[in-house]
This record gives sequence, structure tokens and C-alpha cells, in this order.
Amino acid sequence: MSHEVGDQKLVITSLNDRIIIDDFIGFSEEIFILKESFLSVHYTVRSGSNQSREHLLLLCINNNKLYEALHAISLSTYDVVNVYDKKADSLKLFDEHGKYGLSTKLICIDKDHYKLSVNIQDESKSKRDPKTDHNYNKLTNLNFDMNRGVFYSTFKDISKYFTIYDPKARKEIRQYIMGRYPAIELGKNNYYYINNGWYEEGYDDHLFKYTYK
Repeated sequence: MSHEVGDQKLVITSLNDRIIIDDFIGFSEEIFILKESFLSVHYTVRSGSNQSREHLLLLCINNNKLYEALHAISLSTYDVVNVYDKKADSLKLFDEHGKYGLSTKLICIDKDHYKLSVNIQDESKSKRDPKTDHNYNKLTNLNFDMNRGVFYSTFKDISKYFTIYDPKARKEIRQYIMGRYPAIELGKNNYYYINNGWYEEGYDDHLFKYTYK
């Protein structure tokens, strides 16, 4: 397996397959192998002013094909202490801070069975709206589907229209999705494995895909 970087893209290649990450700024950690079975890729993506965002991609190979075992937001932070409209912030109420992060541990039951332990940290502090303040840690365990090559926390029945961002075409499409799909719930973030790829659930029935082939 090899990889190459260019034009804000990361291309990961195996013997007969490849996966392309379209929104790639750089590696936030060294690429490493877990239990001789999964490739762990931590990378940084574009984000707004006073924000940062990182993703975690776990890859496995089955029958010479690359599978996204997991693809999720692993770190998201924001710090808002200044605004352009000084009059609007005359009371100095814009003092907002937030951090969402994941830490993972792969558990090998035997050579064909795995679990992924995920600790979720979610913290928010707001001077303007202190009722929204929170700070919690939650531990969840994901099962591994050997046939699909993915981790999951549950299966979800879906039958509705979504607005989907296609990273290859770089545009949004409207599509009806129907079926029972592996899903991952990681605190405030939800993901669905649809047609051999992970999608992040957004607001107002939006789905965001990170990769293409």
C-alpha cells in the first residue's frame, strides 16, 4: 500500500484499488498500522476562521480491495473571542469555546473479529449563552462487520431524500436513499455506510462524503 499527496488531495493506493480524499491539508499524525490489519490515517481538513478540524480514516484490505472501516471527525475546535462588528459585541459577550474529540483503541478478539473502543469528549463554553455549557466523556464500543469491512454501532433503516455532497463531482445532488445500513453514533455526530462509503449526517437532511475512487 502506498500514498501520494498533491493539489489538496490524498491518494491511497493498494495493488488493485485506490481511495481519494479530496479535502486534505496535511497529516496530523504519522500513518501507522493497527494489529497488522488496519491502516490508521489522521489528517487535517479545511475549516473556518478560529476553527480546526481533523478526520480519522481506518482502512483495511479484503480481496485486494480497500475498505473504509471507519471515517469520522476526530477533532473539532472553535474559539470565538472577537467579532468584526465591535458595536454588536459592546458587552463582550462573544466568548465561545468548544472542543470535540475522539480517542480510539482497537481490540483484537481473534484474527477475524475486532472491536473498536471509542472515547468521545465534547466540551462547550459560552459567555453569551451559558445554558449550553457542557463537558462530558462517553465511551462506546463499535462492532466489526467482516463482510463489509466496516465498524458500526447499529443498523438503521432509511427511506427518504437527502442532499448529498459528491466530492468527485464537487457538487450537491438530490437522491432518494432506501435500505438498512450500518451506522455509527459518536456523540453529536452520526455516520452511515451507504454504497461502500461513509457519509456524515448534516443538518436539514444533508449527507457529506469524504472520499471517492
